[in-house]
Amino acid sequence: MSRAAGAPLTPSLSPAGRGRRPSGHPPTLTFRLPILPNLRSFSGLPLPAGERAGVRGKRHMRNHPVDIHNARLLRQAASPAETWLWEQLRSRRFHGLRFRRRPVLRGLAASFACPERRTVLQIDSPDPRTDAGFGRLGIVTLHLTEAEILDDPDAALDRIARKLLP
Repeated sequence: MSRAAGAPLTPSLSPAGRGRRPSGHPPTLTFRLPILPNLRSFSGLPLPAGERAGVRGKRHMRNHPVDIHNARLLRQAASPAETWLWEQLRSRRFHGLRFRRRPVLRGLAASFACPERRTVLQIDSPDPRTDAGFGRLGIVTLHLTEAEILDDPDAALDRIARKLLP
Protein backbone atom coordinates (compact mmCIF):
# COMPACT_ATOMS: atom_id res chain seq x y z
CA MET A 1 0.00 0.00 0.00
CA SER A 2 2.48 2.58 -1.07
CA ARG A 3 1.62 5.77 -2.82
CA ALA A 4 3.41 7.87 -5.37
CA ALA A 5 5.57 10.73 -4.10
CA GLY A 6 3.35 13.43 -5.61
CA ALA A 7 -0.02 11.83 -4.80
CA PRO A 8 -2.25 13.66 -2.31
CA LEU A 9 -3.03 12.24 1.08
CA THR A 10 -6.29 10.29 1.04
CA PRO A 11 -8.49 9.62 4.04
CA SER A 12 -9.25 6.01 4.85
CA LEU A 13 -11.10 4.31 7.64
CA SER A 14 -8.90 3.27 10.52
CA PRO A 15 -8.95 -0.36 11.66
CA ALA A 16 -10.85 0.75 14.75
CA GLY A 17 -13.56 2.30 12.59
CA ARG A 18 -14.34 -0.83 10.54
CA GLY A 19 -16.29 -2.68 13.18
CA ARG A 20 -19.78 -1.95 14.41
CA ARG A 21 -20.01 1.36 16.15
CA PRO A 22 -22.87 2.69 18.17
CA SER A 23 -25.18 4.94 16.20
CA GLY A 24 -24.30 8.61 16.23
CA HIS A 25 -20.50 8.07 16.19
CA PRO A 26 -18.77 8.99 12.94
CA PRO A 27 -16.05 6.68 11.63
CA THR A 28 -12.45 7.54 12.63
CA LEU A 29 -10.35 8.92 9.75
CA THR A 30 -6.59 8.53 9.44
CA PHE A 31 -4.13 9.79 6.84
CA ARG A 32 -1.45 7.54 5.46
CA LEU A 33 1.93 9.20 5.06
CA PRO A 34 4.68 7.98 2.77
CA ILE A 35 7.40 6.04 4.55
CA LEU A 36 10.73 7.82 4.14
CA PRO A 37 13.83 5.61 4.00
CA ASN A 38 15.95 7.23 6.73
CA LEU A 39 15.10 10.67 8.02
CA ARG A 40 18.65 11.32 9.24
CA SER A 41 20.08 10.96 5.77
CA PHE A 42 17.11 12.52 3.97
CA SER A 43 18.13 16.00 2.84
CA GLY A 44 15.07 16.87 0.79
CA LEU A 45 13.29 18.59 3.67
CA PRO A 46 14.05 22.28 4.20
CA LEU A 47 15.48 23.36 7.52
CA PRO A 48 13.33 25.53 9.81
CA ALA A 49 13.85 29.28 9.55
CA GLY A 50 17.10 30.41 11.15
CA GLU A 51 18.69 26.96 11.35
CA ARG A 52 21.88 25.77 9.71
CA ALA A 53 22.82 22.21 8.95
CA GLY A 54 24.63 20.44 11.77
CA VAL A 55 23.72 22.97 14.47
CA ARG A 56 20.83 21.24 16.18
CA GLY A 57 21.76 18.49 18.59
CA LYS A 58 25.37 19.46 19.27
CA ARG A 59 26.34 19.27 22.90
CA HIS A 60 27.84 22.34 24.47
CA MET A 61 30.62 22.01 26.99
CA ARG A 62 29.29 23.06 30.37
CA ASN A 63 31.37 24.63 33.10
CA HIS A 64 31.95 22.64 36.25
CA PRO A 65 29.75 23.75 39.20
CA VAL A 66 32.84 24.31 41.35
CA ASP A 67 34.25 26.73 38.75
CA ILE A 68 30.96 28.61 38.67
CA HIS A 69 30.87 28.79 42.47
CA ASN A 70 34.44 30.10 42.61
CA ALA A 71 33.64 32.74 39.96
CA ARG A 72 30.70 33.93 42.08
CA LEU A 73 32.94 34.23 45.13
CA LEU A 74 35.51 36.21 43.12
CA ARG A 75 32.79 38.58 41.85
CA GLN A 76 31.65 39.22 45.40
CA ALA A 77 35.20 39.84 46.66
CA ALA A 78 36.28 42.16 43.86
CA SER A 79 39.17 44.57 44.39
CA PRO A 80 38.61 48.34 44.05
CA ALA A 81 40.32 48.33 40.65
CA GLU A 82 38.04 45.56 39.35
CA THR A 83 34.95 47.30 40.70
CA TRP A 84 35.89 50.59 39.03
CA LEU A 85 36.78 48.93 35.73
CA TRP A 86 33.52 46.95 35.75
CA GLU A 87 31.54 50.17 36.13
CA GLN A 88 33.28 51.49 32.99
CA LEU A 89 32.79 48.29 30.95
CA ARG A 90 29.33 47.03 31.94
CA SER A 91 26.10 47.48 29.95
CA ARG A 92 27.92 48.24 26.68
CA ARG A 93 29.23 51.53 28.10
CA PHE A 94 32.69 51.02 26.60
CA HIS A 95 32.43 51.64 22.84
CA GLY A 96 29.24 49.56 22.66
CA LEU A 97 31.11 46.32 23.44
CA ARG A 98 29.60 43.69 25.70
CA PHE A 99 31.75 42.43 28.57
CA ARG A 100 31.29 39.56 31.00
CA ARG A 101 32.61 39.72 34.53
CA ARG A 102 34.61 36.79 35.95
CA PRO A 103 33.62 34.30 33.25
CA VAL A 104 34.81 30.71 33.29
CA LEU A 105 35.90 29.64 29.80
CA ARG A 106 36.57 25.90 29.54
CA GLY A 107 37.91 25.76 33.07
CA LEU A 108 39.96 28.97 32.80
CA ALA A 109 38.92 32.00 34.84
CA ALA A 110 39.32 35.55 33.60
CA SER A 111 38.68 38.95 35.16
CA PHE A 112 36.65 40.23 32.20
CA ALA A 113 35.88 38.89 28.74
CA CYS A 114 34.67 40.53 25.53
CA PRO A 115 33.09 37.69 23.51
CA GLU A 116 32.60 39.89 20.42
CA ARG A 117 36.36 40.49 20.10
CA ARG A 118 37.49 37.14 21.60
CA THR A 119 39.59 39.00 24.15
CA VAL A 120 40.09 38.52 27.88
CA LEU A 121 41.25 41.15 30.37
CA GLN A 122 43.28 39.85 33.30
CA ILE A 123 43.86 42.07 36.32
CA ASP A 124 46.86 40.42 37.95
CA SER A 125 50.36 39.31 37.13
CA PRO A 126 50.60 37.22 33.93
CA ASP A 127 50.12 33.46 34.30
CA PRO A 128 51.76 31.52 31.43
CA ARG A 129 49.50 28.48 31.93
CA THR A 130 46.30 30.53 31.66
CA ASP A 131 47.64 32.56 28.74
CA ALA A 132 48.53 29.36 26.88
CA GLY A 133 45.06 27.95 27.59
CA PHE A 134 43.34 31.05 26.22
CA GLY A 135 45.73 31.01 23.25
CA ARG A 136 44.67 27.44 22.41
CA LEU A 137 41.07 28.64 22.36
CA GLY A 138 41.98 31.51 20.04
CA ILE A 139 41.40 34.16 22.70
CA VAL A 140 43.73 37.15 23.06
CA THR A 141 44.77 38.12 26.60
CA LEU A 142 45.43 41.65 27.84
CA HIS A 143 47.07 42.03 31.26
CA LEU A 144 46.53 45.05 33.50
CA THR A 145 47.70 45.53 37.05
CA GLU A 146 45.65 47.10 39.81
CA ALA A 147 48.25 49.85 40.12
CA GLU A 148 47.86 50.74 36.42
CA ILE A 149 44.10 51.01 36.78
CA LEU A 150 44.07 52.99 40.03
CA ASP A 151 47.03 55.29 39.24
CA ASP A 152 46.03 56.26 35.69
CA PRO A 153 42.52 55.02 34.82
CA ASP A 154 42.34 56.89 31.50
CA ALA A 155 45.57 55.28 30.27
CA ALA A 156 44.22 51.85 31.24
CA LEU A 157 41.01 52.46 29.25
CA ASP A 158 43.04 53.74 26.28
CA ARG A 159 45.16 50.60 26.36
CA ILE A 160 42.01 48.43 26.36
CA ALA A 161 40.54 50.47 23.49
CA ARG A 162 43.74 50.10 21.40
CA LYS A 163 43.60 46.33 21.89
CA LEU A 164 39.89 45.89 21.16
CA LEU A 165 39.05 48.46 18.54
CA PRO A 166 40.24 48.07 14.94
